[in-house]
Amino acid sequence: MGFGGDARLQRHLDGTEHEDHITLIKLRRGEQLTKQDFEELGRILIDQGVADDAVLSALDEEGGVGRFLRSLTGLDKAATKEAFSLFVSRYQLSADQMEFLDMVIDSLTESGFVDPTTFYESPFTDLDDMGIAGIFDREQTKEIIQIVRSLNEVVAA
Repeated sequence: MGFGGDARLQRHLDGTEHEDHITLIKLRRGEQLTKQDFEELGRILIDQGVADDAVLSALDEEGGVGRFLRSLTGLDKAATKEAFSLFVSRYQLSADQMEFLDMVIDSLTESGFVDPTTFYESPFTDLDDMGIAGIFDREQTKEIIQIVRSLNEVVAA
């Protein structure tokens, strides 16, 4: 999902002008966004001159402005680790399990969301040919996927 203003918008979002914007902070931290937040994100795109109503409509068809902006900002690493902290504290995880979780956290930090179906593809199958199913038991796999889905859903309009 992209358009010509991606790189320019990325520079604006990373700049000091927006680093303390409450809506962008919520987006980076994986906090639930409200309708007002989504409207504010759209306003930011328009104010930066990288979008108009037609572009916002196109973004809505491709997952929404929240998902688009999250793909540019990624998730805050500390917030992402916090989302998995209860899971990690409940289990005695092996080195491979911790490495798998670190890969999930890194992916979320970089791209802002992860499709759980990729847990059965490379690089996740580099640790085990079966991906997540070869590393974790069934219940743990369900928990990890639920955590990832909850982080992904935060940006759904």
